[in-house]
Amino acid sequence: MNLIQKTHYEAVLNFLKNYPNMLFDKFFNEYDSLTFANFSDFFYKHARFNNVSIQRDDPQIIYQSNVIYHLVAMKKYHEKIFYITPKLAIDLANTNLTIDSRFLIAPFEQIYLKLDTKLFMIIDIANNKPVFIDGIYVNFKQYHTGKKEIRIMAVSLLKPTNQFPFNDSVFYFKIELNENGNLEQQIDSYIKKIMFKENELEKYRGAINVKYIYEISKFVFNSLLYITSKNANLTTIDNPLAELELQQQLKKNKKQKKIQRKINSKASLPYIIVGQNLIHSMDKQIRESKKGVFDYKLDHRIYVIGHWRLQWYGNNKNKYQKQIQIEPYYKGPEMADVINKNYKVI
Repeated sequence: MNLIQKTHYEAVLNFLKNYPNMLFDKFFNEYDSLTFANFSDFFYKHARFNNVSIQRDDPQIIYQSNVIYHLVAMKKYHEKIFYITPKLAIDLANTNLTIDSRFLIAPFEQIYLKLDTKLFMIIDIANNKPVFIDGIYVNFKQYHTGKKEIRIMAVSLLKPTNQFPFNDSVFYFKIELNENGNLEQQIDSYIKKIMFKENELEKYRGAINVKYIYEISKFVFNSLLYITSKNANLTTIDNPLAELELQQQLKKNKKQKKIQRKINSKASLPYIIVGQNLIHSMDKQIRESKKGVFDYKLDHRIYVIGHWRLQWYGNNKNKYQKQIQIEPYYKGPEMADVINKNYKVI
């Protein structure tokens, strides 16, 4: 099995290995009692910036407090890394959020979604060039009022330079959801509000990336819905490096340095593979075509967008609903003409 590349989370931890442990512990101990705004103030008060005078609302402070906030939360919630397999990632990106926000929950307050496919991009503000996302930090809080607050930080790993031994591109934003209401509509509403606040977004590394908020947040929400769904396909890798080193021991003809470089580039923390044993919707259609099973009600083929559906479970005395994902698929005879018009299921 091909193991995943080292995540942004591991790379930045390695970069911060000389960060004062006492200071990191202070952030860690205060995390539960602070809102993000309070945490940012706390960070500004206790962090050191080489004795350089820097203002509280300086973009660098906001950037660093966001990164440290997610790192501390990752530590607090046991470093839960979810690797979304490429085929499932594409399905989730193409799944409509036709479901009420009350069904959106998270497995932990803080997780990291690792991507191994060039699915999403953001604009790197340093050189104004597009970069592909390595992964997404997701911080999920639900309050007693029913309101849900989701902090999203999409990150890309850039090539290190002499000036920046750890180099990354980051885009972060926050979405607040009401207790009830269609998820897709609530994202749209949020985007309309912030489109008029681009000056505010600039300090959050966001003005240039506003156009990506919809697709990134839609993917994050679909990933949360899938991971917490009844039949989620999850496989845990507890010790990835031990497995990799065992594989490399069998390759005696390889040079040791080359082997070590490969080992060093791979993830060392435990992670959860999402969708490893999932039969992709297109694979299902191929199997059905071999069996001669077709839908001949249509004289052409149309693409049905993925969506979520509420499914009843239990008996008459104890009935409850769970959301299930319907993968994108083609509807109609296999050999018929494809009509390139999306068929949406509402």
